[in-house]
Amino acid sequence: MGLAAGALATSATAQTALPLDQRQEAPSSEKIGGTLAVDLIALDLGGPGTPLRFGNVIAGSERLTLDGRPLLSGRDYAIDYATGVVYLKMPAKANQSLTVSYRYDSSPIDAVAASRLKGLTGSSFSLMPGANLLMGMGYAERTADGRVMRGNAFGWNNSFKFGQSSLSGVFVSGQRTQSRNSMGLNMDSAAKPGEAGDEQGDSRLMLQSFDTKALGGRLKVDYQDVSGNFAAFSALRDSGLDEGRIAQLRSERGLTRLGYSMDGVKVGALALSNGYRKVSDEKGTVEWRTYGLQSGGLKLNYDSRTVGRGFGRFKDISETERDQLARETGMVRQNWSGEFAAKTSKLTFNSTSVEDESTGKAVVRSSYGFESKRFGFAYDTQEVEAGFARMDSLTDPEKGQYGRESGLRRQRLKLNAAITGDKPWTFDQSRLDGPLGSYVATDFGAQGKTWGLTHTVRKADSGFTAFNGMQDAEQDGNINSIARMYGTGVVGSPNDRLGLSQSGGVERSYTAFNAQPFKGWKLDIAQLDLRGKTDGGKVLRAGLDTGRIQLTYRQQKLGERFEEQTRLMGFEQGQLSTIVGLDRTDLGLKMNLGGARQFNFEQMSADAADGGLRRMTAQYTDKRIDIQMKSREVDSGFGNVTLFADAEKDLFSTLRGFSQRELSLKWQVAANLNLTMLNIDSDNSMTDTASRLRNLNVDWRPDSKTGFQYTRNEFTSNDPLGKLFDNFRERFAFSRDFGKLGKLELSDERQSQGGRNNSAPDIRKQSVAYQTKLTQTTDARTEQIRTDFADGSQERVSANTVSTALSKRAGVSVTDQSINRSDDTKNEKRRDYGFWVDLGKGVRFSYGYARQLLGDSAGQYSSTVSIGQNANRVAPEQVGGVQSANIQNVNIGGGYGVNQWDQDQRTQGFTNISVSSAKPMKMGLFQNVNFQFGMDSSSDRAVYQKDNQVAKIGWGIGSNTFGYEYMSQWSPLGARGIDRIFKFSTDNSDKRLLTASVFYKARTLPTDEQIMVRDYNLALRPGKNLTLTHQLQTNPELARPDLILGSLPQAARSNKWGMDYKRTDNFTVGLAWQELINDLDNAKSRTGGITMSLFGGTGSPLKLFYGVEQSDGNVARQTRHRYSVQFDQKAGANQSFSLFLGNLNYEHNIQEGLQRNNWTMRLNYQLRF
Repeated sequence: MGLAAGALATSATAQTALPLDQRQEAPSSEKIGGTLAVDLIALDLGGPGTPLRFGNVIAGSERLTLDGRPLLSGRDYAIDYATGVVYLKMPAKANQSLTVSYRYDSSPIDAVAASRLKGLTGSSFSLMPGANLLMGMGYAERTADGRVMRGNAFGWNNSFKFGQSSLSGVFVSGQRTQSRNSMGLNMDSAAKPGEAGDEQGDSRLMLQSFDTKALGGRLKVDYQDVSGNFAAFSALRDSGLDEGRIAQLRSERGLTRLGYSMDGVKVGALALSNGYRKVSDEKGTVEWRTYGLQSGGLKLNYDSRTVGRGFGRFKDISETERDQLARETGMVRQNWSGEFAAKTSKLTFNSTSVEDESTGKAVVRSSYGFESKRFGFAYDTQEVEAGFARMDSLTDPEKGQYGRESGLRRQRLKLNAAITGDKPWTFDQSRLDGPLGSYVATDFGAQGKTWGLTHTVRKADSGFTAFNGMQDAEQDGNINSIARMYGTGVVGSPNDRLGLSQSGGVERSYTAFNAQPFKGWKLDIAQLDLRGKTDGGKVLRAGLDTGRIQLTYRQQKLGERFEEQTRLMGFEQGQLSTIVGLDRTDLGLKMNLGGARQFNFEQMSADAADGGLRRMTAQYTDKRIDIQMKSREVDSGFGNVTLFADAEKDLFSTLRGFSQRELSLKWQVAANLNLTMLNIDSDNSMTDTASRLRNLNVDWRPDSKTGFQYTRNEFTSNDPLGKLFDNFRERFAFSRDFGKLGKLELSDERQSQGGRNNSAPDIRKQSVAYQTKLTQTTDARTEQIRTDFADGSQERVSANTVSTALSKRAGVSVTDQSINRSDDTKNEKRRDYGFWVDLGKGVRFSYGYARQLLGDSAGQYSSTVSIGQNANRVAPEQVGGVQSANIQNVNIGGGYGVNQWDQDQRTQGFTNISVSSAKPMKMGLFQNVNFQFGMDSSSDRAVYQKDNQVAKIGWGIGSNTFGYEYMSQWSPLGARGIDRIFKFSTDNSDKRLLTASVFYKARTLPTDEQIMVRDYNLALRPGKNLTLTHQLQTNPELARPDLILGSLPQAARSNKWGMDYKRTDNFTVGLAWQELINDLDNAKSRTGGITMSLFGGTGSPLKLFYGVEQSDGNVARQTRHRYSVQFDQKAGANQSFSLFLGNLNYEHNIQEGLQRNNWTMRLNYQLRF
């Protein structure tokens, strides 16, 4: 505010008066500067001073004339240069013309002048203790456009105390007019004289607060009234108000506040409280009310908030909740609560409502409760009335709670009672009512000292489709409750929510009883009843555990007309199957016979309309034997066996029409003798088909160094289709460890194949192997294998290996192998040499050389070098599979290998090496430093088949990341392609003002052609809900693994701009513009569009779109305009609706056959049943 001057230099406190009677000498000419201004003033004599349009007048620069007569400084006038106020010392009349030419300095007023100005602005006189007179006469203020406002202010501030009461506040009455100053000349058109407002007329400000103690409590009344044109806020500084309070009063001009409160007032045994406050503008009011009553254990409270529809000054009020108040225009909140507490019990009540006054529709919640030592009661209701359309006006937690429940009503009743000692009985029932049906969840529990009873019901009417009205946690809670009906270990998941939503018309009723009839005994009985529209099902479970005997029983019966069976949740179908009319019975027995002896028995039978199946299992185990017998039988007509819910479902599906018997034995005959046996017989009486499986294994170890093994495997089948092969295998093996003399291994094996589709001959394979230590560091092994074939041919293999450790971390090995065949197949010879060095922590360096001869003239050799984690010798073409080893935080792995053939001097080479950082490193200023260097190449006959090289390094500085990459590949054309890439990105947090990323690639093709690939992205967030984006791309790449360097740059450029504004989920706006240029054919296109989305938070968004597309360059210019409206209604449980209406029209050229104006309408309505 540009404050000009005060009319009186009079104050109750000591002040320095202006030197109006002294001549003010002009400074020397060299000090005169500033900006020239000329004011034309029509005198109104409204105050002792006449303000100019500017302050900071340069002393001596002024020239004054009154009706054309020059005035003399000191004799005819005085001037306050700092404030820019002229004081005439000669008689003057109203409307006389005063012309003032002067120069002024546009810099701020200095501190001395500012203090003088403050003293002149307002005066404070002490009238009596607790009351001060406030007065400001003839003060002037300047507006930004140069107008001068003059005014007078009178008032008082009071602070009275009488007894236990006090009255404090401020009253100021002001009068303000515009001085008739006009601009004759101003050399600075951008000058800003001040910041005052332009309000005029009479105004007032009243702040009063009354506080008193009465009836043991406190009563307080507050009143505030600030005229809309009140401007004399400078007069309030002497009243004791701080700058923050004055600033708030300035914001609340034109508003009236009234409030009173009563707290702790006692009338007899009653304690009363009451509060009321309101803030009003010319069109509406916001009101708050509270009432309270307390007497002994009785408490009653009420509070409400009403936001008048006409009130619109929310941004100006001081309430921290003003944004929420603005959203709740035209709404009323009410809350009732009550409590009555006795010595051993308490009764509570609470009711809240949020109502839209325009429609009368509301959200209402009520709760009632009673608690005592042995009994508790709670009843809750909630209703979101149909037609309540102000969901977006609620708070975020309320939106989450009520947003899904429009038109739904909730009820919940909870009871608990300690009927049997300290074990509570509980009852909990919740009900969700929709327009076409209800969902009811009931849980009952009763407990005694040795027993417990639970009853659970989950029932959905056939017309109930409002499952989406439940919160996710509530849906999951119902899913888990239903899962527990099927027994322990059965669990649901959020994926079952869809199945729950499809269970309309299904009632699940579950009752479970458990007891301890005797010490250490447990009895469990449970029954699940399923009811649909015309039929249902039942599952009965029972269990008895005596400690030594466990007996289980399960019976399932599903009605043949239980159509809702296929709409049950996934885990239910996994327990019941989806076979209509399936009856199933399971019986189990476990007996602890003492010690480690255990007997188990299980029996299952299942029957449906087209057949059934049966299974029986009996098992006996002790410390040395495990014998098990199983039988399975599947009716040939049981076509739905693939839908049967069982762990052996796949096996049952292969046994249709078969009866199978299985006997398995694991027997430790003696401490050193073990026998394992498996016999399976399968028969199909209808097809006269049978199969037999016999497996036998005997393992005898007479001592710790001697072993005998006998294995026999036999399978036979008389399948007339010949799909099953007969086979027989018998093997005998002997091993003996002679200690220092070495280890001997012998084996004799026979194999025969049968069946219609078999062509392999029978064989007999005999082998002998001997391994020994020649020295403490040298091992030798020899193995001789002879194989005789039924067709008379023979094969002999001789393999000899010597390996020696040169030191604790190094060794060598040599292997010589020969294969001699009696038929026309060529013999083979092979010799391997190996060398390895252990570098510590599993890091190994290995070298290997192998020489192989095929026949007398053909052969090859290979050699490999590798390093890595436990790197052993590998084939040359497998060096890329060596696992990297970590050496001082650096991963190193790979190798080099060569193959060479004698016959045509062909040579292959393989190289694969990789060196990379094991984890990010820090190097001074650089953080998260990573690097990778690698080579993968192969050649054949001195010609590169591939040669891939890579070098990458990345680092971070602060929250920014940098990266450089070099990649090259060898082309089949015999030249190299190279990519050089630079990357940069900032922290991509959406909370940053500016985020950016840069991708720059320089590609050199094998033809030496240069291609630059760029992808620059920039995002600016100048506001909380506003994002501006820009993307520039040149030669974007298309992934092509079949091409060199793995991509194909497109000869194109794109320039994209975007803006996204999201005020709320119910209002979003997006703008986009892009230009595309095809450098191959010079085709150009420009696209722009704006999309507005409304009501997205409701799940039924409305989208409005306008777009324009233009193409030119190598084609005739064409412009396309697109308009569209799209509405997608929130999908219900069994229906969905969407509507699209769009228009496409062409401008300039149009292709033949197209219409200039095209309308499209698409209506989609789905009803699922």
